[in-house]
Amino acid sequence: MSEIIKSGLAASAGATTQRDDLHSRRRLLVSAMTAGMLGAMSVASGSTKAAELTPGSTIKLITLLHRKPGMSREAFVTRYETLHSRIGEKYLKGYASRYFRRYCRSAGPKDNAESELPADVIMEIWFPNADAFSACMAFLMTEEAQAEIVTDEEKMFDRTRMVSFLVDEYESDLTSQ
Repeated sequence: MSEIIKSGLAASAGATTQRDDLHSRRRLLVSAMTAGMLGAMSVASGSTKAAELTPGSTIKLITLLHRKPGMSREAFVTRYETLHSRIGEKYLKGYASRYFRRYCRSAGPKDNAESELPADVIMEIWFPNADAFSACMAFLMTEEAQAEIVTDEEKMFDRTRMVSFLVDEYESDLTSQ
């Protein structure tokens, strides 16, 4: 286990509140990323399995987000698209090449409850390379960025359920068959 992960886990273990614990885990995640490694971990679970970032390839970061209990889907989407996404754009511009919000809805019978979905929104951010990804993660961890982002997140997200991870993408060519 890397020293960054060990020190971050120790800091998380000593946190006195859930907010401090989530903030420590986020700092740990960003520290691991900016060191050139992603602790392919969930902010909520604290898993520490590390994976190398591939230089020169597109980095795709996925975050599963849940709205705060009691917030309607419509209010959540409206707030995200009119306010929170603007904060994301402010800090991602110049680093990320794509920023998606994919709002989940059931594809099954009407009796499938929204609560059965894995998230209310799947946020996806593409970075052109590992350097842009690492630089952005460092920028996102500045006191200014954290203050603005966390303050808004607390108004709309159930932050205890946030999960972030990187994906490796494979695509099938269905046109040649």
